[in-house]
Amino acid sequence: MNGKGKRNNLLDLMKGIACIMVVLMHFPTKKFGTGFYALECALGRCGVPLFLMISGYLAGQRILYGKKKDGGAWFLRQFRKILTYFVVFSFVIYLFYAVFDRLTGAAGPTIKITWSVENILLLLIGNKPFFAGYLWYLPAYAGCLLVFFLLSRLGAAGYRLAGICTPVLLVLYHVLGRYCIIFLHRNLPYYYASNFLIAAVPMFCAGFYLPKLKPAAKNRGNLLLLIGASVFCLLCEYQAFASQPALDSGRNNYFFNFVTAFLLMQLITIYAWEVSGENILVRIGRDYSLFIYVFQFLASALCNAFVDFLGRFSSAKIFVVMFRFGRPFVIFLAALAISAAVHRIEQIVGSRINLRRSST
Repeated sequence: MNGKGKRNNLLDLMKGIACIMVVLMHFPTKKFGTGFYALECALGRCGVPLFLMISGYLAGQRILYGKKKDGGAWFLRQFRKILTYFVVFSFVIYLFYAVFDRLTGAAGPTIKITWSVENILLLLIGNKPFFAGYLWYLPAYAGCLLVFFLLSRLGAAGYRLAGICTPVLLVLYHVLGRYCIIFLHRNLPYYYASNFLIAAVPMFCAGFYLPKLKPAAKNRGNLLLLIGASVFCLLCEYQAFASQPALDSGRNNYFFNFVTAFLLMQLITIYAWEVSGENILVRIGRDYSLFIYVFQFLASALCNAFVDFLGRFSSAKIFVVMFRFGRPFVIFLAALAISAAVHRIEQIVGSRINLRRSST
């Protein structure tokens, strides 16, 4: 929301772009050459930082600059909501693969759950799901909301404490993440840097305090130049690690992912422009971005099964080639179709629950 209580369509547009970035990161295509592949992989990792910064920015607009002072209650409600999403989505994904494996005659189960005290602790502390590791974002975000709920008990001092800790946490995020081999001379597990404390809290806090931070440039043109320079540095960073695989931990974001995401957030919050609420990317960001993030791998499994089926027919091989070239785009569209159906189901269930509550 902006100061006038209207929804900021630019934030929704950026969420739409962010979910495309995440799909590009997970399902890049090499068919257009190594340069395009590098762009997909490097820019794709800006998606999650953008999601967290947008969430933090909206929380800050509500609590720091808005009229609503229910910070603690709001963070707790959001924590419960995200945690519920994580449980429901995990069940749906497990059920999907149980049926999918049976229908495709898989040699073994796609998903295996190992119950142990260690794995439970890794879920609670390191946000490492029992399966579908890409869902780490949901418990990480939930843990971040819980941290801010606890900080809200201290009032403004609690939020300032998060702001003070943010630079330190960002340094740890990169040292314990992709740069761990360079600085620590060992390859650490990914959850060392992908947990709620090191990954989610500082990025959320960067968005939370974004309006209080000094603009990176005095006008939109200069800021666009900075973004272009940041993207160039990001590609250089990616290529540097790609050329030295022995130094690449293969985990977590590059340094300039955060810089690029932060500059993009300044662009859409300080030097904003009007965007229609009916813009397709705005609608995707507003209604479907979370669902696309969650169901992208299910969409990939369905697309791959369909392409394997088409590969049996020589007359349909052109569609197989088209899929290989446009893989991220096709998977994104498939995930969007699934998300639209799930969103509609959520609306129907929600309306019936509200109707039942009003009747009682």
